[in-house]
Amino acid sequence: MNIDPEMIMGGVNWSVQLIGLLSAWKQDRSATSDNQFQEFILWLEDHNFQEVSRKIAESDELNRELHALLALSLDQVSGKLDELAFAVAGLAVKIDGLNTLDRAISHDTDTLSTQAREILKLFADQPGCPHMIVGPTYTEHPLIFIPENVSFTMDEPRFVPDDIDSLERADLISQSDYTPSGSPIFSLTRLGAQLAKSFPTVEINEPPVVPGPC
Repeated sequence: MNIDPEMIMGGVNWSVQLIGLLSAWKQDRSATSDNQFQEFILWLEDHNFQEVSRKIAESDELNRELHALLALSLDQVSGKLDELAFAVAGLAVKIDGLNTLDRAISHDTDTLSTQAREILKLFADQPGCPHMIVGPTYTEHPLIFIPENVSFTMDEPRFVPDDIDSLERADLISQSDYTPSGSPIFSLTRLGAQLAKSFPTVEINEPPVVPGPC
């Protein structure tokens, strides 16, 4: 029997995505409603996840899964996200023909490049650095995480501005300030932090370098 790994991972990934978005919604939620399902659908559309909303409407399975998840607490939802992300990572390694988990990542921001997802994952993996400076593309280390001054060089630095723009438009990061020299400073959004949990760890071939002033 031939099993299509993309089909398997595509189905599992939708669960990862749905749980991640639900967790972000529960943390963002300030008001209560008698119709949590409709409230969540409206939240998806307000945050430009119309494709997720459409697939929920078209799939009885996703619809049932969402109703079951809505009955859980935030801690329970976050726990399920961690468990599922770990399970998917393990499954990806075992399936022949699936080199990296991010091939299966398919959320509403399908235009995100692999490098954009890597930037988001690097940001989320710096718990001591709530801010990221994006330096000029001609610099050796265009991404600097502060206040610890941890920096990384991306494989395609000239496309970093495009990747940053796509992350910001998807509400995964937000610009909060500028450095004295004019480089933009970004913060990780709650939604970005939650979605980054489903992304694979970024392999760094060389240790981070502490740069000079931006």
